[in-house]
Amino acid sequence: MVRGSLFRRLAASLMAAALFVCGAMTVYAEESDYVEIDKLYSNDGGEKIYIYEDQFLYNSKGENPGVTLCGYVGESTTLNIPHLINGRDVSAIDEDAFRGDENIETVIFPNSVKTLGNNCFCGCPNLKTVELANGVNELYKVFNDCPALESMVFPQGVGTIRDSFKNCQSLSYVKFSRSVTSIGEYSFSGCTSLR
Repeated sequence: MVRGSLFRRLAASLMAAALFVCGAMTVYAEESDYVEIDKLYSNDGGEKIYIYEDQFLYNSKGENPGVTLCGYVGESTTLNIPHLINGRDVSAIDEDAFRGDENIETVIFPNSVKTLGNNCFCGCPNLKTVELANGVNELYKVFNDCPALESMVFPQGVGTIRDSFKNCQSLSYVKFSRSVTSIGEYSFSGCTSLR
């Protein structure tokens, strides 16, 4: 009887602690302003991953002063990458962040994104449209094995393209800006529709 009561109290305490960790937190700053922090999604290996408006997963890694997107749990086929999360620039997409996502058809980037991690959109079978902004300077292993990708326009600011569009069989139109200074040897290999 005592053991059962102790067990129930312990279980209730653990559930309360879990709800506290996963609930929205408020961080108080100077002059009593406050910033809402989104729900904690995962705490793997000491790295905290939060969920923004029940869709984008993000973290703050290393010396990056902005936010790094590391996934998506929504159902929309259009990823309109946010410019800001909790007042901080979304400045990077993590490695493998959206790799193999079968729902994504369109990705729209804001100017705040400066870094696209390796393989972040590789193997997305239904990705058709990508709207890059002028914040990204280098593309390295970003859109390989996206067989539905039809066209690519590189805005001013993109300087280097390496190994980024292999096996995009539907890619038939590419437009480069004057800022592109380097295209890696195998960047468009396997693009059988490209004239």
